[in-house]
Amino acid sequence: MRAMAIFALAGLLALVALVARSDASAIFDALRAMGWGLVLVVLVHLIQMTLSGFAWQALCPSTYRASGWSFVHGRWIRESVSSLLPVSQIGGDLAGVRVMTLRGVPAGTAGASIIVDLSMEAVGQIVFTLIALALFLAQGHGEDTPALSWAVPGIGVATLAVAGFVAVQRGGLFAHVERFALRYAERYPRLALHAIEGLDEGIRRLYRTPRPLAMGGGWHLLSWLLGTVEVWLILHLMGIPITIGQGLVIEGLSQAARSAAFMVPGGLGVQEGSLVVIGALYGIPSEHSLALALAKRGREILLGVPGLLAWHLAESQHARNPAPGSRGPSGTR
Repeated sequence: MRAMAIFALAGLLALVALVARSDASAIFDALRAMGWGLVLVVLVHLIQMTLSGFAWQALCPSTYRASGWSFVHGRWIRESVSSLLPVSQIGGDLAGVRVMTLRGVPAGTAGASIIVDLSMEAVGQIVFTLIALALFLAQGHGEDTPALSWAVPGIGVATLAVAGFVAVQRGGLFAHVERFALRYAERYPRLALHAIEGLDEGIRRLYRTPRPLAMGGGWHLLSWLLGTVEVWLILHLMGIPITIGQGLVIEGLSQAARSAAFMVPGGLGVQEGSLVVIGALYGIPSEHSLALALAKRGREILLGVPGLLAWHLAESQHARNPAPGSRGPSGTR
């Protein structure tokens, strides 16, 4: 927790430094120029979130499959927790497991679907970033462009990391995690560690079925690609005309930078810095790049705060009327 606080503080200081070195009035003028256009940005991201929810649904066994809305709702809460709470990405995914257990999906099954979903989302992002790099070079940028000095090695490391993560999943890493949890389940019954039972088998089963994997990866890739529209829309509302291809490069490389800094809660400071660097390659003033980053933050808040409230509401409803078959963290039904 202390490390998260340190990373968050470092990111905040980086953001403050970026704003201090820019014309703050120009940043806020660009944001004011958007007007109610931010509502359109929120709507675009709602579509992205829905596609990601479909990807997660494709990976949940049909035996326990809830409605499509349940997965979109769960994805909303996952993103809200990851974006607004100082818990890094894993906190949002744990919240996602909790939400699905409230809907009657066993914790082991829900956990397996989220772990594989994370892998397919990462694969989709790698493909998206490779498309962005290919477009970047096709647009006439040289291979000695500074952005490529960190983008190419970053993609290489990310690819190896995802391949390694998939390999250890298929190799039985979570079998050891499951055994460890079950070993202590009787000693610490209030932690309900027995709920993790079936995690490893659930993961292995998913990797034996290529169709759900392909569907999950495909939905995630579509979601990543739709992020291009968000960048294009925000900059157009600010009076900065860019092409869809340029928007794809900006979104692809900046999201890659944010993902690489997963230890920084919400990518604070990292997202803003990467957008300034990449935007400069297209002649976008740093003030407008920072305004773009802040508009994205505004969208996260507009969707994230209601998402946290929705989680609280789901927990309150469960406390009053527990769903059959669901278990809370304390093992109560």
